[in-house]
Amino acid sequence: MFPSPMTTGQLADLLDATLEGTADATITHLASLSRAVSESVTFASSEKHYNKIAGCGASAVIVGADAPATDGLTLLRVSNVDSAIGTLLEHIAPPEDLPELGIAPTACVDPSATIGQQVRIGACVVIGPGCVVGDETSLLPGVVLGRGVTVGRQCVLQENVAVRHSCVVGDRVRLGANTAIGGDGFGYYFADGVHHKIVHAGTVVIESDVELGAQCSVDRAKWGQTVIGSGSKLDSLCQVAHNVQLGRGVVMAAQGAIGGSAVIGDYCVFGGNVAVRDNIELASQTQVAACSCVGHSITEPGQAFMGIPCRPIKNFMRENWALSKLPDLVRTVSKLKKKLN
Repeated sequence: MFPSPMTTGQLADLLDATLEGTADATITHLASLSRAVSESVTFASSEKHYNKIAGCGASAVIVGADAPATDGLTLLRVSNVDSAIGTLLEHIAPPEDLPELGIAPTACVDPSATIGQQVRIGACVVIGPGCVVGDETSLLPGVVLGRGVTVGRQCVLQENVAVRHSCVVGDRVRLGANTAIGGDGFGYYFADGVHHKIVHAGTVVIESDVELGAQCSVDRAKWGQTVIGSGSKLDSLCQVAHNVQLGRGVVMAAQGAIGGSAVIGDYCVFGGNVAVRDNIELASQTQVAACSCVGHSITEPGQAFMGIPCRPIKNFMRENWALSKLPDLVRTVSKLKKKLN
């Protein structure tokens, strides 16, 4: 529900939309096309949804510039439907549940730490020796910053985030609840019948404007740095192993995993549950479909891949089509064998 009802005219002003229809209809909530009823606003972002507009019960529909006119239904035409929905959600969403300004009485802040202005440090937060916390940053209850950690300006670290010693977090970074930054990578050597732990002496650098979902893990480098490039967005339950170099603007859906020392180019896109093998390189703007496994380097930028092991999507689709014909082919061969015999 909206914090308070709006008219379609007010909604058009908010979204910088061209209004087609009545300006005084009341809007109280946002709904999907299939659930739209009176006093709701819904949206249609592509041609495949436009044919469903006429049958919906919404009082107004947010559409792109190319949507056809619909008699008797108020349309709000915008240049980008996704951007308009984002603006609307920002307007109607309740304020984020952040700690009060200042440092909670139960927080433990080392005297050698440097704390910026207008910070929000919640209950039971631990800030270790030599840490730096930038202006307007929020640390929600249970956050732990190890020795020598730097966190930039206007960051939000949600409940129980752990950033271990010497790691660096840039400006405007958001880390989801229970995410761990800077734990040791998975490194052992085998000798005398025993797996021996390899000490990881490097660190993690998370550049500015990065967002990680809940329960992500970014491992410390063996030496040097594990890097998450600026503007990258990782969904919940993603794993980034030691010494990975993740480029700028990379997007990875939930349950993705990147093996150690992999180098990922800028603006790559990974569907859910994608695995990337260690010690390989992916060119910029590589796209990998969900539930795929990348087992080799990809050198040509802007290509799309799918499957286990992954191959170009066109090849994958052709192979799947051929496999679907295999039972018929087996029967045909069997009949031919009988005739020959």
